[in-house]
Amino acid sequence: MIALLEHYSNWVGEKAIDAAKKDSPKFVPSVPEVGKACEAIIGQTRGTITWAQDWDRRARQQLEDRRKLEEQKEPPSQELIDRIRDEMAGHGMFILGAEKAHSITVESVKARFGITDAQWDAIPAAPVECGYWQGLRQPTGETSAKKPSGDATREAEEREWRDHMASR
Repeated sequence: MIALLEHYSNWVGEKAIDAAKKDSPKFVPSVPEVGKACEAIIGQTRGTITWAQDWDRRARQQLEDRRKLEEQKEPPSQELIDRIRDEMAGHGMFILGAEKAHSITVESVKARFGITDAQWDAIPAAPVECGYWQGLRQPTGETSAKKPSGDATREAEEREWRDHMASR
């Protein structure tokens, strides 16, 4: 009996002996009865224990692999940095502090999205009141009406917007 129970934790042995006593009318349960009870009890938790041990093993391996990679790691070359920066800029994502300043113009937006002059001119002008964009108030008829298109009109709208913002 002792040889059997030494392979299990104390709590498993105690529960197994209690379960074997209930199942058998004998005063002392037999070794096979206690063994079956131990396996029944530990079988419920064995999967969890095995899973946790496997998790711990994989975590230790991952940390070891990471440590080895960090030891071998070299700083990225300027060529790699420039290539990634250019690739991101090509997709419209600009890294702050980039040496190459990029300004967004009407022409660059039209070229990027394949918009014609007629399509661009069909886009309504933004209202001057900034509260409209935050949903604070509805636009008045005058500011929400579509203004005539053209570069001169757009420049006038931009001037009007800058003046409005400067007066705040």
